[in-house]
Amino acid sequence: MSTTRPHFTFSGPQAHLPDFSAFTEQLSRAVRASVPTGEERPYAQTAVLFLSWSNNDMEVSRQAATKLQHVFQNTYNFNTETFLIPGDGGDSVAAERELIQTLINFTRRYDAPDTLLIYVYNGHAVGGNHQQCLWKGSQDPKAPCVDWLRSRRIADMAHADTLYILDCCYASRAAIDGNNELLAASSREIPMTSSLSSSFTYILAEYLESLAGQPVTVAQIHAHLLREAHLNRLSTTPVHATLTAERPCVTLYPQAAAQGHPTAFAEHTAPTREMAEEGSLRALVKVAIQGQVTTPTIQEWKAWLATNMLPYTNDIEIEAAFTSISSMLLISMPLEVWTAMADHPALELVDFVTSRNLLAGE
Repeated sequence: MSTTRPHFTFSGPQAHLPDFSAFTEQLSRAVRASVPTGEERPYAQTAVLFLSWSNNDMEVSRQAATKLQHVFQNTYNFNTETFLIPGDGGDSVAAERELIQTLINFTRRYDAPDTLLIYVYNGHAVGGNHQQCLWKGSQDPKAPCVDWLRSRRIADMAHADTLYILDCCYASRAAIDGNNELLAASSREIPMTSSLSSSFTYILAEYLESLAGQPVTVAQIHAHLLREAHLNRLSTTPVHATLTAERPCVTLYPQAAAQGHPTAFAEHTAPTREMAEEGSLRALVKVAIQGQVTTPTIQEWKAWLATNMLPYTNDIEIEAAFTSISSMLLISMPLEVWTAMADHPALELVDFVTSRNLLAGE
């Protein structure tokens, strides 16, 4: 008899962490990366390039981009530029050539090790073959398109930290490779909304505006958007990917602080952390550890997590533990900590949850 149930297989040592301390090392790095501490060195400059099409047929995308550009200019004092990819001639090769040249010129003007470069796109996209993300200005089959994953290699070569903000179909494909950071509207191939109030870009702009210049990491931004998705009527699940483990999450600071205005910077040096309300979304993560653990050991780990994970004291919890050939822990943690953790086969997201283990203590 055939079955759709997965067959059980043993995982090798490479799919396990050697001990709990290896997990806490990764966890500590993620905590430090996910929250501004006030000790970071602000970027000397931040420049934002808004990308759209000359034949853009989505009014919502234009309005949302205008809102976000206003916030970046007036709340954060970032340098912003706009480029309209030529879409009226029907020539995809010429359109992509213009886009690549614009990326070259933009990085030439601003690229430096102490700089943050942000690229924003919201509009049409199709999948194509070979895991592509093809941008288009309209749904007309004859409209030109550009291969963003191919074009953005110019941006990936920059010395600066780079953040991509993509509000389009297939946006999460930008997280397949690269060495920078991604904030995307969705992990699924879902068209952009036709409602401004539920636009990912517009909701992002409103949230950043509400912070009034407080430092915030991209991990925190993603966590807020995900926790508030039902209130904001987001139709898709936002995606955050840190594409390199060597860098902490990008932190947005008002540009005045980075340009040597100590008063402006002093107003925003305190660590900022959005306190998640009881019942809000958290990440439930499976952690595989070599060997078998005992109950006293687990209690020691629980006590350590409760006192050593500032500013997330009591927010990172061992919910359950099991032994077999090895040991498996189920650990709940804030969303921003999970997305800031480096990829490892021993760490796996189980789901997003809104409670602790309901059977604990029974």
